[in-house]
Amino acid sequence: MKKSHLQLTLIDPSGHDRTLSIEPNRIYRIGRVPGEHDLVLKDLDLPNDIGTFAWKGECSGQKAAVEFRLREDAPAAALFGLQLKAFQLPLNTEIALGQSLLTFALPVESRSLPLTPPSVKAWRTKSEIGAKLLWDTKKVSATPLSVYLSGETGTGKEVIAHLVHAWSERASGPFVPINCGALPMGLVESELFGHVKGAFTGAEQTRTGAFLLAHNGTLFLDEVGNLPPEVQVKLLRFLENGEIRAVGSDRVVHSNVRLICATHLPLPKLVEEGKFRKDLYYRIASCTLKISPLRDRPEDIEMLAHSFAEEFDKALPPQTIERLKAYSWPGNVRE
Repeated sequence: MKKSHLQLTLIDPSGHDRTLSIEPNRIYRIGRVPGEHDLVLKDLDLPNDIGTFAWKGECSGQKAAVEFRLREDAPAAALFGLQLKAFQLPLNTEIALGQSLLTFALPVESRSLPLTPPSVKAWRTKSEIGAKLLWDTKKVSATPLSVYLSGETGTGKEVIAHLVHAWSERASGPFVPINCGALPMGLVESELFGHVKGAFTGAEQTRTGAFLLAHNGTLFLDEVGNLPPEVQVKLLRFLENGEIRAVGSDRVVHSNVRLICATHLPLPKLVEEGKFRKDLYYRIASCTLKISPLRDRPEDIEMLAHSFAEEFDKALPPQTIERLKAYSWPGNVRE
């Protein structure tokens, strides 16, 4: 399948978004000099001349990619922890050139959504932001890496986590969700790693922890920023070598688990405040997916409002829809 153009979304180091239309079979020059380069980056740490990219017009299958060729004296591009100079970038995949972030995608009017597995609740969207998130989620699912989900309360982080699992090679294994913020502080370690009989007062029988329950599957830790420091140390040890030690036990066991973590507060901020270990953050944030709040997706507000109203055999007039879209929705979809 071929289309007339791609949409390039570029996020500058300042955080400002730019959108450019990319034509097929044209070589685009990347650099920092307006008039001399087709794609001008505003990263002062990059050299003037960076390289080129081109798109052959394909937008489905393995050929649906943008081909990059970066100069030898230019910094490598960063993709999923890899440093690349000459590569094929799949559509809907974010890559970093210095401090600038680039994503190539089909225009929203020609973009379909990935099919949701039948056993999983859909993360529903009609917005371009939402479509990009779903495609990014499917791309990340194909890797074995840990995933960090960033998003406000009520944006559907557990739904996205379940999709990562369902689209992955671990789909036939268990998906175990744990809300770390809801666990009593004294029982967090036992819930995650298990305990043996007599390990503490009230431990009348051995308990299997979440890491062993999720063996050969996926463990989703929501509100991971709430974990106490001693549990953060054990979580780091697991990510480094897969080791688990139940509370009160001297025996080390191993578990094969993919970890997905989420918070409603940005983890980097918790790291700066000394509430979360920096080395652990880098381990769990191998891939990061940011879920935009509902107020940034007005198309989704309208779609969800009509859908919920139809469940009660109601219709919403245009003026009601406009009022709903003007509201800030601090509780997002849950609200």
